[in-house]
Amino acid sequence: MSETIPDTAQPRATDEPGPAKRRRNAQRRRIFAAAVQLYEENGGEAGGGLDKTTVEAIAERSDISVRTFFRYFQSKSDAIYVDLPAAMEDHRHLINEDGVFGVPFDPTACRVGRERD
Repeated sequence: MSETIPDTAQPRATDEPGPAKRRRNAQRRRIFAAAVQLYEENGGEAGGGLDKTTVEAIAERSDISVRTFFRYFQSKSDAIYVDLPAAMEDHRHLINEDGVFGVPFDPTACRVGRERD
């Protein structure tokens, strides 16, 4: 007797993140947006915005605790200047989806170092 597995139990066919990952990514984007907004409000690069923007203010604007802020970012500079993990994820996605210059990515074509004669 053969049983079928309900569709809800099937693994996702795509690389779509699950609900927890989507919530985490959304929270990270909210914190990043709040940090950049506060930085600009505090004068940006020319006006000393980095020094005037505090982790506490970013956390308050994001409606999270300071401790939660540090679960997402290592420092306020990371939150203001670059969201590196998100940028790397976007980069990985672009390479896997679109390839490089329209050519699908082939990891077997990559070599590290050179072979010696």
